[in-house]
Amino acid sequence: MYDLLMLPQCKSNNHWVLLVASVMSRTVTIYDSLDGNNKALFNLFCQFMCQRAQIVKDGLEKRHLATNSAMETAVECLH
Repeated sequence: MYDLLMLPQCKSNNHWVLLVASVMSRTVTIYDSLDGNNKALFNLFCQFMCQRAQIVKDGLEKRHLATNSAMETAVECLH
């Protein structure tokens, strides 16, 4: 099992954002130096984890979003 899942995303062909999911703390943090709106990236990750949960039953589908600008818990992935 992995401790961290790291998913980079290129936005508009000139800016990179990094999604880091911590398995132990069950959190997802999105690092964006421009503090952009990354809810779409989080929602995509959430959808992936929910679909994954249909195949693998290990509880990893429950995640919270903490952004690097606000550092607050936002929404929980529901399926």
